[in-house]
Amino acid sequence: MKYFLLSIFLFGLVGCSDAGDFPVPSDYKAKYYVIEKGGSRNEPTITTKRVGSSGEGYSKRIYNCAQNTVKYLGSGSTLREMKISKSDVKMSPVIYKSIAYYVGQQVCK
Repeated sequence: MKYFLLSIFLFGLVGCSDAGDFPVPSDYKAKYYVIEKGGSRNEPTITTKRVGSSGEGYSKRIYNCAQNTVKYLGSGSTLREMKISKSDVKMSPVIYKSIAYYVGQQVCK
C-alpha cells in the first residue's frame, strides 16, 4: 500500500511538473502543459492543458508543419469532453505569435 501511494504521488508530480509547461506570451496569464505528442513527422498532434483564471481546458491539435497550418481535433474542460468534441472541418493558417503558433513550436521543430 505504501508503494502504491508513493507511485500515485510521483505520477502526480510528473504529470504536473514544469518539465511539460511552456510559455505562451500571447496568453501570459495562463500556463500551458504538454499532455501528449503523437501523429506523424509531417503532421504531428499535440494535446495541451491550459490553466488560467477561467479554469482548466484541454485541446488537441494537428499541425502541418511544412504548410504552417493547424486544425483542432477537439477541445473541452476535461479530457473526456475534448475526446468527444467535434474537430474543425479544415486546416487553418497559423498566425504568427498566436496561441497556435506557440503550441506548434512544441511539435514543429
